[in-house]
Amino acid sequence: MPSPRLRLRPGVERLDARVVLSTTVLTTPTHLVPGQYPSADAHRTFSTADLQAYAAAYETFVGQSNFTPQYDFNGTGFIGQNDAAPILRGLTPITPKEPIKIHLALAPGEQVTGHHPSNSGGVTRLATVTVIGKTTPNSIIFTDGPTTTSTLPTNNIKFQGIAITSDSHGNFQYTTQLNPLSTGGSETNTTFLVRTPYGQQLIRAFPIRRLP
Repeated sequence: MPSPRLRLRPGVERLDARVVLSTTVLTTPTHLVPGQYPSADAHRTFSTADLQAYAAAYETFVGQSNFTPQYDFNGTGFIGQNDAAPILRGLTPITPKEPIKIHLALAPGEQVTGHHPSNSGGVTRLATVTVIGKTTPNSIIFTDGPTTTSTLPTNNIKFQGIAITSDSHGNFQYTTQLNPLSTGGSETNTTFLVRTPYGQQLIRAFPIRRLP
């Protein structure tokens, strides 16, 4: 007489809660409702320190340690590009209004000299470079990379990367990791959006070619 077959019930092993938490990535809220949270005072006096603090809190939202509610002017619980407007308007101008310009170049010693493939931006052999820029003083500069979840530029022209401020002379710098090398080299393009205290804005792309 054949022995009875052992019936097995499939099951799912429970994951350790620490593993789940370690793989959870906070993402930007998809539905931002103006006025959902208390709005910050958009009519107070602002300084360059406020502009720098805003840049440090850019792309953060309620629940993150570096979220700064005093710069959430529309009360969405998220520090976005629009939240820069009251600060820029409230800054005391330190230079006369002039046509907006932006100059970009690789830091000294990073640009390949001599004969190399032509490029409208920079050419280097380094894996990580620093872009030196100059524009209107006390401006905010948004980049399209790196994002809060990646160290590589996204090139999505949504400027979901970091925010940088120009100093009282208009100088700023941006350090970025370039794309991995492929046959013949590779190219990394970063796009900058500059907004000045005078309500001006300018978009400029800066491609960087990496040589073997």
